[in-house]
Amino acid sequence: MTRLSLSPDHPRRPAAQTPPSPSLSNSIIRVLPQEFKSADVASHNTEEDCWVTLSVEEGGPFVYDITKYLDEHPGGAEVLLDVAGQDATDQFEDIGHSGDARKELGNYKIGILKMSKEEIEKIAKEKEAKLLAAKNGGGMMPILAVLVVAVAIGYYVMTQ
Repeated sequence: MTRLSLSPDHPRRPAAQTPPSPSLSNSIIRVLPQEFKSADVASHNTEEDCWVTLSVEEGGPFVYDITKYLDEHPGGAEVLLDVAGQDATDQFEDIGHSGDARKELGNYKIGILKMSKEEIEKIAKEKEAKLLAAKNGGGMMPILAVLVVAVAIGYYVMTQ
């Protein structure tokens, strides 16, 4: 509420008022992330222009322009170029990156991936299939292990 006071030199003339200055503490500044489609990301797949998407933090998947990071990557540029223009979440998680590496990602984040309903459903099905495979013991691994042991026993018996 604005208060009006009269000027001391003129009883009916309002005193000059300075409008309150806006301060950041009293304001809410909201910056919306830039949105990209999968096709936008896919077109950035070269050493000179390299983007990836990652779903490694809440609110993603996010889009990262890692072009300037290629030469600095401890694993070499090639591993990043292999996933250029694509989702690199599985590769990122499989390596087991450190907390520092995860923080460094923030330097390269340029927006968020806007996905169609079909893309969201496809990703959900892929995640479900991976969880099911992990729950079932990784698929063929137990069978392969039994087969290797059987061959080893057969070889041992035949050579005795």
